[in-house]
Amino acid sequence: MDWDQAKEKYQNVEIPEQLDKIVNQAIQESREAVQMKTTEFETQQIDEKNGVIKMKKKKLHKKIWVTIGSLAASVAFVFVVGVNVSVAFAQSVSNIPVLGHIAQIVMMTHIQEELETSKTSVKIPSVTGLTDAEFAQKVNDEIKKKVKQHVEEMQKEADIFINARIETGTPVEEAGKVNIIGDYDVYYQGEDKVSFAVHVFSDVGANSWNEVYLYNLDILNNKELALVDLFQPGSSYVDIISEEIHRQIQERMQKDSNMMYFVEEEDDQLGMGFEKISPNQTFYFNEQGDLVIFFAKYEIAPGYMGTQSFVIPKNIIANILLNILAGSFKWNIPVP
Repeated sequence: MDWDQAKEKYQNVEIPEQLDKIVNQAIQESREAVQMKTTEFETQQIDEKNGVIKMKKKKLHKKIWVTIGSLAASVAFVFVVGVNVSVAFAQSVSNIPVLGHIAQIVMMTHIQEELETSKTSVKIPSVTGLTDAEFAQKVNDEIKKKVKQHVEEMQKEADIFINARIETGTPVEEAGKVNIIGDYDVYYQGEDKVSFAVHVFSDVGANSWNEVYLYNLDILNNKELALVDLFQPGSSYVDIISEEIHRQIQERMQKDSNMMYFVEEEDDQLGMGFEKISPNQTFYFNEQGDLVIFFAKYEIAPGYMGTQSFVIPKNIIANILLNILAGSFKWNIPVP
């Protein structure tokens, strides 16, 4: 990673030209290129023998195919760059049928800093394309505030850690710097909901510090989803999901002796044993739209196990999902 690069500026980026103008220009250039190759081929038809002409025909066909493929790649490149560089561009294309749902999560800010004790590279996403601009702004402000606050805390920890090394005899030039890295993952994007996570990682000392912020948005009703929102009032979803997680934990430990979870009696006595999920346990939706229950590092397992996730099969919870048959909450399969 080149830490000497200047900070990338993702805000106030000049809005690209209209997408249709760029596409039309690319198409016109491609047609001219194909026409030029066709003219060259027809000239060779007059001067060369039949065997050569047939060979040239095959070559011409390949040239045209490459040109068309290059055009498609160029259009895709223009679209991807536009979405990821300009929030305004992403908001405009989010209204395009079919393509709208892929423009909902874009990079808003990239924090790149090199201080005396730390190096930071953290990407912060933005939600676009929602019908309620006020709700979108609220979510984006919250994400930005949480991530920036967390980065500042880790930078302070880096100061303490590196300075302590120097004070205990480590030469300044060998004290090193703490890496602070952040990125985001879009787990699910559909017509009804979007699920994504923001990760911020730091390698302070022997123990890494990894924070995960999960967001599940109902984009039909413009609200953030809690686990309880998915199920019928009074349903036993906590018990059903907890039982399934216990089953999966036992299965994992039987398959791999290195896996360990806080589920034993002595763990309960120490206040660490897993019994049940909370009514609003952290979760997300995977690519298939399945519900995934998420546990932070140390929450139900030792630190070396990291974060833990459990996919809950649809058939286990289908009959208690809120209005699933009415279609108000759909398990969409994302479009590739």
